[in-house]
Amino acid sequence: MDGRPGFPAAFDQGLTQDAGGTAFHEDSLVVLYRPGPHVPWVAMPAEISTVGNPTDKSARVDMPGMAAGDYALAWRALTTGLPRQQGPGHGWRYYPDPASDAVTILVPDDAHVRVARLAIHDQHGRKLAESRLHQGANRVDLSGLAAQTVLLTVHLPKGGMFHLGQLHITP
Repeated sequence: MDGRPGFPAAFDQGLTQDAGGTAFHEDSLVVLYRPGPHVPWVAMPAEISTVGNPTDKSARVDMPGMAAGDYALAWRALTTGLPRQQGPGHGWRYYPDPASDAVTILVPDDAHVRVARLAIHDQHGRKLAESRLHQGANRVDLSGLAAQTVLLTVHLPKGGMFHLGQLHITP
């Protein structure tokens, strides 16, 4: 991402300007995705790495497992001065959302989990599916599930668990 003024490759100059009295900071960026124009934008897991100064309007955007569709960089809806809290699911990610045939669950290397279980529940708490997860990228088949919003829950080998988030399954 390059929004520095006066650089020939700078395509994001409007995005990197101060807005509404809030100074631009690279950690305010989010990657948005949609499989096509008929689907709303959703935030995707991505790492925004500053290249030097976090306000110099130049950053590296890493996003594993890109799928076909539309992508955009945007400002987060809200900014706060609070540091990120690292709970049990820190670094775990999934994409795409919405999904139709499969979802990819990313288990971070620093999770120190050799095997975990992913449980998929409907909005009434009924378990719809379960899958084993290993470190790295895990493709979880959704083809047998009806279109709906489900809850993804990770069960750790030593008895811990955390909610990964909601996933929208589309036809």
